Amino acid sequence: MISTTINTSFLPPFPIDLSPLSASAISFVKDPSSLWHDFLSSNFFLMFHFFLIFISAAFFIGIVLMVAKIQNVHKKDKKESVARNIRFEKTKSTRWGIVEKHMESDNPAEWKLAVIEADSMLEAMVKKMGYDGATLGEMLKRIEISDFTTLNDAWQAHKVRNFIAHQGSSYLLSKHQAREVIKLYEKVFKEFELI
Repeated sequence: MISTTINTSFLPPFPIDLSPLSASAISFVKDPSSLWHDFLSSNFFLMFHFFLIFISAAFFIGIVLMVAKIQNVHKKDKKESVARNIRFEKTKSTRWGIVEKHMESDNPAEWKLAVIEADSMLEAMVKKMGYDGATLGEMLKRIEISDFTTLNDAWQAHKVRNFIAHQGSSYLLSKHQAREVIKLYEKVFKEFELI
């Protein structure tokens, strides 16, 4: 008969209790999903989950803010490029001087000419801004108020010009009314540094 002896020289000098480790290992072998369930229900996972939600929300808000900022920069660039393109007309043309000269007259027909000339300047400016349309009214309909803060003033002035154009000499325009309309055009042209 062969005798077997255990060499105890390789064992540690103190007792090791492997029962908790072996119990969890045994439970993992019996049900692998229990370890995953324990992890998902742990406080660490809950904190990690909230951290990821917070980071995701922060990134989403950052993206929304960046898109808004980029749109504002594009609008500002568009306005500046329009102002640069139109500025040359400011020095070359004396069209606004013609409008003012018509307004100095005491003749109501001259006041109407001032409104028509200012409206013609507005149409040229809007075309240079890149808006298409058969008439100035069609072009104004395509403009967003955020791109053209004096858009309502342009509409009011253009409506008076339409009355003058369609009713001709039968349309009565007082000097006070003509001045008010020209002030509306002036506000528009100053926004885009045309005058």
